[in-house]
Amino acid sequence: MKGWDSIFKELEGKQIESVEQQKCNIHEFIRGEYISGETGDVFYSEERFPLGTQFGNFTVEIPQIAEVILMKEKIPRDIPINKYLFIDTESTGLNTGGGSYAILLGAGCFEGDSFVVKRWFLPDPASELTMLMEIKLLFDEYDLIIS
Repeated sequence: MKGWDSIFKELEGKQIESVEQQKCNIHEFIRGEYISGETGDVFYSEERFPLGTQFGNFTVEIPQIAEVILMKEKIPRDIPINKYLFIDTESTGLNTGGGSYAILLGAGCFEGDSFVVKRWFLPDPASELTMLMEIKLLFDEYDLIIS
C-alpha cells in the first residue's frame, strides 16, 4: 500500500485540466464555506448533532463496539471514542486508471457531547489535491480511522 508521501509526490507533478462545468451554487443548499488551495477550491460543510438527537428509530449515541470486532481487528481497547474517525466517500468510480475521483468525502467524529459530520465536496477534478490535503490534516488528529 502506498503511503501519503508517495501519493502526494505523484499528484504534485500531475497536471489536471479543469473541466467545463455548469456552475453549482452548493452553498445555496448546504451551509458551509469554500476552502482555497494551490490546486483549487473545495466546499466544506460541518454539522453537529447533540447526543440523544433522534433520526426516525435511531438515536445519536456513543456506540458500543462489539468485543468480537475489537479482537478480530486487533483494535486497542484504550483508544478513547473522541480519537475515532468514521469516514466514507462517494466517487466517480473505482477504476485504477485516470478519471476516477472522490467527489465527496465525509467524516464523522465525537466531540464533547455531539457527533460532528464533516463533508468536503469536489467541485472540479483539478481541486482534488486541495481536498486530499484537508483530509490528511484531519487524519493526523485521530488514532483510529474506520471506513
